[in-house]
Amino acid sequence: MAGSAVYGGYDLDPDNLEGTFTHRIWVRRVRDDSVNQNAVLNIAGRSGVREEVVSAGQHVFLAEEVGFTLENVSTYVIKAKPFCDVCKRGGEGRVYIPQANFAFNAPREYEITRSDARRRR
Repeated sequence: MAGSAVYGGYDLDPDNLEGTFTHRIWVRRVRDDSVNQNAVLNIAGRSGVREEVVSAGQHVFLAEEVGFTLENVSTYVIKAKPFCDVCKRGGEGRVYIPQANFAFNAPREYEITRSDARRRR
């Protein structure tokens, strides 16, 4: 989903993802229409940050043994909030949110976690 990030690294600290990642993939925008299924990504690593538009089925290498593929884009449907007389917003029947689905390939010791992941208790 746009606005989310995925962190990858060999020594990821769940309490300090920003300080311990080897690669960070920030999903800036996801597009799903009759012509395009793609995602605009900011990919951060040791060499800096690059922006890429990745289409469904496209593979991206992050390092020699680490990469990912944008498998597809699916649409998540939520019911909108009721109309608010004060702010004059809402009231639409449904909101469609495109979501990017990734498949990663990496060595077993390379950890991958989402920015919004919750720890198991």
